[in-house]
Amino acid sequence: EFYFDSTLTRLEDTLRKAVTKHAVPSSLYVDNGKIFVSEQFKFICARLGIRLRFATPKNCAGKGKIERYWETVQKSFMPEIRNQPVKSLSELNDLYFAWKKNEYSEKIHGSIGMSPKERWDESLRNGTKLRFLSPVELEEIFLHAAERSVSKYGVVSFEGNTYEVSAELIGKKVVIRYDP
Repeated sequence: EFYFDSTLTRLEDTLRKAVTKHAVPSSLYVDNGKIFVSEQFKFICARLGIRLRFATPKNCAGKGKIERYWETVQKSFMPEIRNQPVKSLSELNDLYFAWKKNEYSEKIHGSIGMSPKERWDESLRNGTKLRFLSPVELEEIFLHAAERSVSKYGVVSFEGNTYEVSAELIGKKVVIRYDP
């Protein structure tokens, strides 16, 4: 999916959508970019039961599959949208998902001798089990956490707001869970 920027919240949004649509993967292979090595992303992956595997720095060959995918996007998808001006991010994503479904996922790939869709279906026939989570479980897993101290007035401050908490927490540290 395309976004206006590449922040941790965008990565989390993409992962949540992927897990909702395709199930929880057993592992993710990522590079060493700031958002991939963030404690929050590691925490979410751990809670999902996803093993994070990091590419070796400065080893392009180790990221060959993803590099090849982006080369295909550059050579096949990008020329299509250059010929057809896009008016919004939503329109761009609609075109991208249509391209991915019709052009990328259904075409035979030389390296695997079948289409990605056929490969997926074959793995399911061979016993791959999909693990889906309920929307409630996903919401809980993707919550962020921040530690705050409760003031002598029984409030905590968070992002410019104050929140009243139970009087027995005065002077203690609490963890706030929130959806960014």
